[in-house]
Amino acid sequence: MSKQTKSRSKRSHQGGLSDKTKVSLIVLASSVLVIGGGVWAYYTFTTVPPPVLEKSESEEIVSFLGNSRGIARMPVNRRYDYLVQTYKRYSRGSDRDRFVRQLRQMSRGEKQVLLNATFDIARNQVEEHSKQYNKIRSKKEREKYVDNYIRSFDNMRMELGGAGPGTDLGSPFRNDLPQSSDEWVKIAMSRTNARERAQAKPMLEAVAARVQEMRSQQVRK
Repeated sequence: MSKQTKSRSKRSHQGGLSDKTKVSLIVLASSVLVIGGGVWAYYTFTTVPPPVLEKSESEEIVSFLGNSRGIARMPVNRRYDYLVQTYKRYSRGSDRDRFVRQLRQMSRGEKQVLLNATFDIARNQVEEHSKQYNKIRSKKEREKYVDNYIRSFDNMRMELGGAGPGTDLGSPFRNDLPQSSDEWVKIAMSRTNARERAQAKPMLEAVAARVQEMRSQQVRK
């Protein structure tokens, strides 16, 4: 049998693939394995799994919240759910006191990690509420939506505030937050794009106007 005949016979047993095609497939397969392995390694070795809230000490949870490989790596919706569950667990009593003390002991860098993660949650929440608000055509229904939004925001603020300065979950971060409206505007401008701001503008303007109206009514009383 000639070499040419042997070569054709060998290719027929391997599905008619030429040597060049086989080499290409080997390279492709190895690349997929490398990429897949890289993705697996990224999530395995560079992302810290969230502590189980029911079984973990407050120190472990606070460490996760301030770790740049912790809550900051979670999808925004999962961050929101985890923080809500965390705040519920530490809603009252000595557990809340200890949790607030642990928050105060975070380094400046750890606090910034948590603040950045929280800002992303807030941006996502505003975006979702703005989408719903913009779909409403009735003026009366829009006013009702704004009132409900303000009410839920006030309820959340009271829950985070607790019974006083010692139990206020926001108090450990006061010195790390913007101190003026101009600073808040700069942060909002730097962390949102034009599309997001345009979408949120109608609802946020309505909220601001309603808050001002409610304050004026309280002053008159």
